[in-house]
Amino acid sequence: MGNTVPAQLDQLLVHSGHDASDPLMLSSPEAPIALCRASGASRRMLRIVDELAAARCATIGRTRASPSQLWRRVLGHLCATPCRTMKLIGHTNTVNCMVLLADGRIVSGSADRSLRLWDIVAGTCTMQLTGHTDRVVCMVQLADGRIVSGSLDSSLRVWDSLTGTCTMQLTGHTGKVVCVAQLADGRIVSGSFDSTLHVLDSMTGTYTMQVCHHTDDEVYRVVQLADGRIVSAGFESFLQVWS
Repeated sequence: MGNTVPAQLDQLLVHSGHDASDPLMLSSPEAPIALCRASGASRRMLRIVDELAAARCATIGRTRASPSQLWRRVLGHLCATPCRTMKLIGHTNTVNCMVLLADGRIVSGSADRSLRLWDIVAGTCTMQLTGHTDRVVCMVQLADGRIVSGSLDSSLRVWDSLTGTCTMQLTGHTGKVVCVAQLADGRIVSGSFDSTLHVLDSMTGTYTMQVCHHTDDEVYRVVQLADGRIVSAGFESFLQVWS
C-alpha cells in the first residue's frame, strides 16, 4: 500500500465528520482501512484534547457539572483566554441594562437617563436616545424592531430603532418601572415598584390589564412561560404565576 493510506488518513482528518459521500472515501479500495485509521486517530486526538482540557481546568479551578461532561466542553473548546478588544465610551453614569438588537447593534441604558445604540464592529455610538427624566434600568426589543425602555421616572418609552425617535410615552405606573418584556401575542408587560404589572397594547400604548403583584411588594422581574402564563418576582421571597 506504500504511502497511500497515510496520505488518505491526512486528508480524512481534514474533512470534518468523515463524510461517507466524500469522493476520497469512495475512490480507493483502501478507503475502509483509511477510515478505520482516521476514526482511531480522531478518538486518540479527542482523548488527548480532553486530558489537556482537564489539566487546564484543574489549574484555573473549573469543575464539571457531572462526571459525564467532557472537560473540553467545560473549558470552552480550548478557547484562548478572553481579552478586551474594545471599550465603548459615551455614557456618563452607570450602565444598567443592555440588549443585543436583531441587526447586530447593541443598545444600552444608563443612569445618565439615556439610551445609546452602538455599532459593535466599529465600536462607535451611532445614536443617543434621550427623553427619560431618571435612570434607564430595563429594556426589550419588540418583534417589529422597536425598543421599549423602562425608567425610574415611572414611565416606559417606545423608540424607533432606525431613527431614534420616541414614538410613545407610557405613563400608567405610579412607581419606578424596573422590568419589561414582550408577550407572545405582541403585547408588553411591565413591572413596577408600585406593586403592579401592566399589560399594554404595543401598537396603541393602551393598557389592557393591570395586575396587583402583592400588597406593598415591589416587582423586580417578569417573564412569560411557553404556555402563555406570566411569572413575576418581587421583594418578597416567592414568585407569582399569572394566567
